[in-house]
Amino acid sequence: MIILITGASHTGKTALAQKLLETYNYPYLSIDHLKMGLIRSGNTSLTPMSDDDDLTAYLWPIVREMVKTAIENKQNLIVEGCYIPFDWAKDFEKEYLEHIKYYCLVMSENYIRNHFSDINKYANIIENRIDDSDCTMESVIQDNERFLKLAQRFGVNYVLIDEEYEIDIDLGLKCEDTNMNNLTIRLETKKDYRAVEELVREAFWNIYKPGADEHYYVHQMRNHPDFIPELAFVLEKEGEIIGNIMYTKAWLEDEKGNRKEILSFGPLCVAPEYQRQKLGKILIEHSFDVARKMGYDVNINFGNPGNYVSRGFVSCKKKNVSYIVDGNFPTALLVCELVPNVLDGRKWMYIPSTAADCCEDVAAVEAFDATFPPKEKAWMPSQEEFYIYSHSSVVR
Repeated sequence: MIILITGASHTGKTALAQKLLETYNYPYLSIDHLKMGLIRSGNTSLTPMSDDDDLTAYLWPIVREMVKTAIENKQNLIVEGCYIPFDWAKDFEKEYLEHIKYYCLVMSENYIRNHFSDINKYANIIENRIDDSDCTMESVIQDNERFLKLAQRFGVNYVLIDEEYEIDIDLGLKCEDTNMNNLTIRLETKKDYRAVEELVREAFWNIYKPGADEHYYVHQMRNHPDFIPELAFVLEKEGEIIGNIMYTKAWLEDEKGNRKEILSFGPLCVAPEYQRQKLGKILIEHSFDVARKMGYDVNINFGNPGNYVSRGFVSCKKKNVSYIVDGNFPTALLVCELVPNVLDGRKWMYIPSTAADCCEDVAAVEAFDATFPPKEKAWMPSQEEFYIYSHSSVVR
């Protein structure tokens, strides 16, 4: 989803964008930052003092194509700034417009006169304004009157700030506010296999390496003796599979050779257009509840710590769990006790399932991938991040 936020100066566009970022984890683009980057790099003869119409004519085509690119790649983005034309919608075809929400912030004259001291006070709450000396009550009133007239003239969606500054935009995407009647978690069935493999391929493509092999892993995992079908769940929204989680058995072995059977989930994925809405959390918590009832009390898997520490995972070192050799604590090896304090402090060695070994057969991975529509392999920064996490260890 794309959120366009525009409005007169000092209406709180940047603060609203920051609030939405913190609520929904949507990244945001400040058109002011884009403007200054282009000006300071010498890519335009325009200056910060150029006419707003000239700046809009220059900046909007760039922003417009960035928005289209984000939609085509099923990415969420907040765009804020005053350089969004009021007839913006004419630049997008229907298939793009369905993914865009637009908000124009306008303060009434009554609000400005009664709260002008607050407007000045909070002007720098998010970003520092170098020179705000031309901000007078009358200039702010005139600017907002102009935006209100234009918003009404073009029939666009505007938010009028009148008596109190209350802007509470609910995109309907917060996990805790999600209508659970439209979400279904159920066990995977054979008829879901291809849809799940397509979902996994889409979610992991170019994330950890150019291309992906997770969909082949899923395809092969189901026939591996360590696979646990009772914990293979799909998340449906209105009949469409938008997420999944799968588990294999794994083991912990203590210094006396005693083995404890545990769990390891993966892949866990959510369709790109539904990511960062806490749907992965729903899948983890639901499957953990079922796992506890099955008698499992520990889950260990490799992953980006930033994705899991808020879900109760900790470094393997904190639970004295080594990998391959005693005292090796990989940064990416994360432990979650489904039953608190079930690991009693003794030394453990993590023994994963061999289910993922199938991905070492590169020819088989490529042959399977060839049965899907072609996708371009590319390098992404996340691949280097994955390399760092997967090749480092906690040493103290």
